[in-house]
Amino acid sequence: MKPALPAFLFGLIVGAAAGSWGQRAHFRHAMRDGADHRRRMLERLDRELGLDEKQKTAVAAIMDSKVADVEKVKADSFARLEAIRESADAEMAKALTPEQAAKLDAMHRGAKPMRIIWEAPPPPSPPAP
Repeated sequence: MKPALPAFLFGLIVGAAAGSWGQRAHFRHAMRDGADHRRRMLERLDRELGLDEKQKTAVAAIMDSKVADVEKVKADSFARLEAIRESADAEMAKALTPEQAAKLDAMHRGAKPMRIIWEAPPPPSPPAP
């Protein structure tokens, strides 16, 4: 029975990691794809509220009319978060050697930029009118 314990623990750890990764990937995808998110919201409203066709059309139009407002909030929030990150970097640079500060700067601008936990991904481009 003892040899099965490491295999069980390994499976538990791998399963938890895979589940966490999948959940995060789904969330990132949902945040990027606004049209799909609006479609799913409309489907849920229809399912739970029993909308007729006229109501579905009205609700969809209302949701679509708010896209620009939502995108503006995302863009404003991203800009504010980026300003906070830059401020934090400037403060951290004072505590670092010039070489470390240069490396920190490179970490943000490299092929895989480091993201501080409070950063959100850049907002998607608004749909063409």
